[in-house]
Amino acid sequence: MKKKGILLVAVILLGTCTLSGCDGSITHLTDTDRDLIEGDPPWRERLIKDKPTGVPVKTDVTRGLESPVFLGTNLPTIKEVNHKLRTTLNVTYASRNIWRGYDYYRGDHSMIAYGGDFDFWGTGFGASITGVRPVSSGYENWEMLIYHLYYYNSIWRDRRYQTDYRFGYRYYNHPDGPHRSTGACRCNRDIDFQEAYGRVSFPNVCPAGFVPWYEVAWTSPVESGRQPGCGHPWSAWRNWGGWFHTVGVNRDWTLPAGAWWESTADGRAVIRTSYEMAYVDGAGPTPAPRRNNADHDWAYGRWGASTDVVVSRAHSLLTFTPGVYYQSSWEDSVNTSDELWVTLGMKYEF
Repeated sequence: MKKKGILLVAVILLGTCTLSGCDGSITHLTDTDRDLIEGDPPWRERLIKDKPTGVPVKTDVTRGLESPVFLGTNLPTIKEVNHKLRTTLNVTYASRNIWRGYDYYRGDHSMIAYGGDFDFWGTGFGASITGVRPVSSGYENWEMLIYHLYYYNSIWRDRRYQTDYRFGYRYYNHPDGPHRSTGACRCNRDIDFQEAYGRVSFPNVCPAGFVPWYEVAWTSPVESGRQPGCGHPWSAWRNWGGWFHTVGVNRDWTLPAGAWWESTADGRAVIRTSYEMAYVDGAGPTPAPRRNNADHDWAYGRWGASTDVVVSRAHSLLTFTPGVYYQSSWEDSVNTSDELWVTLGMKYEF
């Protein structure tokens, strides 16, 4: 593994931040507060009155986008009363298709992700469907439809140790599969796979606004058995399945008044930053078939920054979201190159 020193520094900083409480002068709102200020007018007026110095920003504006680019960031806020049926339509261009550290298309190809997310009346249950297409040719078999079901909630609300949690299931369907294996056998192998995950975050542990989180995910095949007369398993994921463990910390930075764009309900401009690192425990989802799983090791560290630019508030919310990300790749069996990519997204909420 490369750059173990970077990993050690990141762990020390994250641990120091969490244990010390990150005392700071910036007022930090909980996810509950954000839901309130973005909800119906009575809730918004009460929150502004009770917390005039609060910074009403949204930790996770990519809640509705379930593309491979944002798998490490989408966590809905906790439930609140008077919730409506929320629908979010998304389309995003990304100059790389980076999925859990892997360059999914290889060769640094870009992609388009599009889809919709449905949050069911604040019950905690939601669903989304996302399509992912390469921009260039040659990867048609790797186009995906991602079906996602999830549940989210919170415990110990409004306390220092409030814990927001979420668990869900994703099915990754490749409509143009199956993929033909290379070598002497050349069997058709199914490349669909599934994923179950759980995630926790701690929005109140650090008054300065740093939000640590942890996610564990298990990937596995959706086809079992072996092909008659071939010897190969039906699913390529029989060789690639395994665990992903990801830890990270997010932070929202509110710019001084006078910025040319607005990100929040009260007209503030906010830049969201994040850092995450992942331990890949033998899972190896790559376009080309592998004889063995990926190594069991820390795979990468990733930095990201993005913002919302409100385009329209007429009847619903239309938002433009640019972002930039850099990944330091540590494990060669996952990715041999560091990655730098940008995203350009549009989101329509109603």
